[in-house]
Amino acid sequence: MRCTMADINRVNRILDNQDVSLALFGHSDGSSGVLGYRFLSNDSVLVLMPNEGCLAIGVPHNNSIYHFHIAVLPGYRGKQAVIAFKEAAQWVFENTPCIKIVGLEPTVRKDAVRFILALGFEKEGLLKNACPTGDVAVLGLCA
Repeated sequence: MRCTMADINRVNRILDNQDVSLALFGHSDGSSGVLGYRFLSNDSVLVLMPNEGCLAIGVPHNNSIYHFHIAVLPGYRGKQAVIAFKEAAQWVFENTPCIKIVGLEPTVRKDAVRFILALGFEKEGLLKNACPTGDVAVLGLCA
């Protein structure tokens, strides 16, 4: 395994926070359980923590496109999160074969969509009625 228990605990600290939406990670019941371990023990998944309150999990579609999930604790939101995630995206492009990062976000989460756009992503499409709350924006960032 490529991580320590301390790494797993750091990831779970964010995933277990009540102010972080776990629906994006496939768990809408409010508990991550062993998500940190599952992500960190999978060699094909990128787990980046640009600071103590920001988490980015990249799942490969193929060798060059990753779908990223982002979680940010309340005290780390705003400008510092934008800077941290821009640096994380740059690291991905410089250190992996990834040439494109894709994000999907329900359009009802307007603040989240604005945050992703602030990272430099562009709107690429719209998936109509793709989640219980309605449409989902497709956003992309190229190297």
